Amino acid sequence: MISTVIRGIVFLVMACMLTQPITSQAASAQNTFLVASHQGGGGITIGTQYRATLTIGAVPVRASTTSTRFAGSFGAILDVARSGGPWLTGIAEGAIPPRGGTTIHVHGADFLRGGQPTVTIDGLRATITAQTNERLVVTVPFRASPISTPGPGRRGIVVQNAAGSSNGTEAVHVLPSLRSEPAAAPLVPFDIVFEGHAGDVVVWFLSPTRLNTVVPIPGMLHGLELDPSLLVLMPPVAITEASGIVRVAIPALAWSRPLLAQALVLSTDPGYGPQSFTNVTRL
Repeated sequence: MISTVIRGIVFLVMACMLTQPITSQAASAQNTFLVASHQGGGGITIGTQYRATLTIGAVPVRASTTSTRFAGSFGAILDVARSGGPWLTGIAEGAIPPRGGTTIHVHGADFLRGGQPTVTIDGLRATITAQTNERLVVTVPFRASPISTPGPGRRGIVVQNAAGSSNGTEAVHVLPSLRSEPAAAPLVPFDIVFEGHAGDVVVWFLSPTRLNTVVPIPGMLHGLELDPSLLVLMPPVAITEASGIVRVAIPALAWSRPLLAQALVLSTDPGYGPQSFTNVTRL
């Protein structure tokens, strides 16, 4: 472990010495909406707590002497027994800094019907400052060590009361974060998408190997997750767009095994500055 930390510190010194930015493309941020799905054989499907009816709206677009083709779309009617358990449907202000104190709005139904609710984000208990049956106003928690929590990337939220619970496994988006769009595949071009704030400097690095545990580095949020002995560094990106979201285009390449990407972010933003790691994304 000591040798891993030493390699990690050497890597970070090298990363911070890089200063030449490359161009990037801006995108826009969005709130988080959660959906659920059920697969059935069509018509009416009855579960232990619901009754789902498949419907279709269609109009004829072509007819012959033997058949008629319809164009339309499917919908569903869902009748749910009200057991008192909460239903989580969406998060407003879904992109947040990790240091806590940010207010988010949790939307859904029956939050109070089964008693006083509790909310956890990435396993940490959050503070509810206002509540109705359809909305909870929540202050995001923060734990500084040993590894800062909530971690970067998409994190889970759980709303629970005495009658049940509702989970959103990737509902809260913690900054700074990385993702690949579309999902990377050999010989297919894709983008590495960074989300943070304007003014950030992002040092990207790639590796085929992930460490067995997150290695914390003093003075930096989160920690190093990739093997520093196998890292490939990319030129840093200076974030100039107001949205804080940039895309770096990766050309179509052939590889025999997936690569992993992480980034070190140098920032003046109080939410995660002066230095923070992102999550790891699979390329």
